[in-house]
Amino acid sequence: MSAHRRRYRRALTGLLPVLVLGALVPGRAAAAPAVVRLDGAAFGYAAQIEVRDLPAAEGERAAQAAFAALAAAEADLAPDGPLAALTARAGEAVELPPPLFGLLARTLDFCLWSDGRIGPLGGELYALWGLHAPARARPTAARLEAAAASAACDRLQLDPAHGRATLSPGSRIESWGFALGWAVDRAGTALADAGVTNARVALGGVLLGIGPGPDGRGWEVAGLRFPGQAEPLAPVYLRDRALALVTPEDRQLQIAGDRYAPYLDLQAGRPAGGAVAVLAASPLGLDAQALAVAMFIAGPRQGQFLLGSLRPPPAVLWLLGSGEGEPLLESSRWSDLRAR
Repeated sequence: MSAHRRRYRRALTGLLPVLVLGALVPGRAAAAPAVVRLDGAAFGYAAQIEVRDLPAAEGERAAQAAFAALAAAEADLAPDGPLAALTARAGEAVELPPPLFGLLARTLDFCLWSDGRIGPLGGELYALWGLHAPARARPTAARLEAAAASAACDRLQLDPAHGRATLSPGSRIESWGFALGWAVDRAGTALADAGVTNARVALGGVLLGIGPGPDGRGWEVAGLRFPGQAEPLAPVYLRDRALALVTPEDRQLQIAGDRYAPYLDLQAGRPAGGAVAVLAASPLGLDAQALAVAMFIAGPRQGQFLLGSLRPPPAVLWLLGSGEGEPLLESSRWSDLRAR
């Protein structure tokens, strides 16, 4: 098993069953690798999967398996999916499928790491601010205080030995800010299980680059240009890394004629601001998206402090400003993504 496949097995144990590949038939000539690119959608976002190191038929099967993994992730997080049972049965210990238990465990880690700024329990707050359905009026201070309390990290208890989770009554699970990265990781696992070592998975603002890419430098991300910028960002390259982008425009919150970024500081109970965009790169898509959201909320000063505790250190780029003029760029290890 390659190092790439071992990494996904360790990080995402239990997300998908392992495929057993048949032995090669002696004397049969191996077909040349082909570029296979499939387009589709998941979670309401455009998705694309590209495979470069398998014969055409095998590459297409691998890409289709990756799309099936995206669809499975979307079904798991649907309002009538298995994760919804946790909210419906608040106060009870609920056994969850391994992928969902892993998602909650990872997002709870981010809750603790970020001092409660992000996490899996923002359902009540995001409902008040109208993430999924329009809010008629700005939430009152009392309702915000109660909803913020319901998002505290200690209101979700996990039992790893039995794969069970217990949600405190009054709290609600919300996967916004984590779901796309988690789904991309599941697609990456499906590709690794199919023997793929050079591929790209894109879903919304999350991109996973597996292996050396088309020319050996990794998978290029180029042409990113944000409001106020005279020139696009310099290209970066992903090799066994995921990149996530968050902006105030991702799914704007609109209340009483005002617009807010769709990322809430769960501790404060209010939308974050001050950035045109934040990009974060890490080995896993879930981590990259969670980091991008956390850094959007925390800003570079607190963000740099939080990043100092992470190993391996992620790469982060902040574009600060209102979008009216050239944004101020601040970064942490962003140069690690430049071609060498």
